[in-house]
Amino acid sequence: MFARVLDMFFLVCSCVITIFILSLVIRILISMVPHIHRWIETIWTSD
Repeated sequence: MFARVLDMFFLVCSCVITIFILSLVIRILISMVPHIHRWIETIWTSD
């Protein structure tokens, strides 16, 4: 019984950590989008 509870706990923890990391990555990508757009524009105009 205890081992099953422990397994569930680890499963929930890994899910929470995965969701947290994904949200962090998405937030970073969203914050970087304007910079990437500007970078692409400068590359296109320099050509």
